[in-house]
Amino acid sequence: MVALFCCAAIFTKCDPPRFDCSENKYTFLTTISAYPDKDSIRVGDTIWFEANIPSKLIDTATRQLVDYSNAGNMGIGIGFVIFNGLGDILNPGVSPAADSFYCLLEIGNALPNTVLPEQNRNYSLMESNNQYSFRLGVVPKKRGIYLIGAADAPNVYRKSDACTKAYFAISFLNTNQHLYYIEQNRPGYIQTEFDKAHAYCMKVY
Repeated sequence: MVALFCCAAIFTKCDPPRFDCSENKYTFLTTISAYPDKDSIRVGDTIWFEANIPSKLIDTATRQLVDYSNAGNMGIGIGFVIFNGLGDILNPGVSPAADSFYCLLEIGNALPNTVLPEQNRNYSLMESNNQYSFRLGVVPKKRGIYLIGAADAPNVYRKSDACTKAYFAISFLNTNQHLYYIEQNRPGYIQTEFDKAHAYCMKVY
């Protein structure tokens, strides 16, 4: 529904490569949560986005447990848009809105972003105790109905093996995502599985 920027991989030459270094050899299913997951909040309130991803995960293709610790570029992209009420089946009816929020980063590190900086914020996750962790407080400055999206993390490599890459598919879990705001903004639009996995909506008053 909305283009969300994923943290770019740093491609390092491997000699000799066991396969094409641009491929994702593994795919892992991971989650993020938002709380308190109210459908309406006040200007100045805080919504927290938190992810705790084990460093040992099950590959979706082989069903094997893979140790993916010591990653060199494990990150997440968070996108912010505001609904303009003019959407339809073909038009998402949104505008970039990253500057409408204060971002309070408690766990992780902020990364530079030159792709759609008016919409996206990028972060690396912190690795400790056999997991990658991220915690971000989002504080709205202005009224409106917003969608905040969490992007997948492709091309994640380990520092010991820059050619073997993994795709971390990130979806919301145990979170009321208030996706009816998408329906209200886009009459007739059928939400995709991507929308359902990655979108969190709320009204700010």
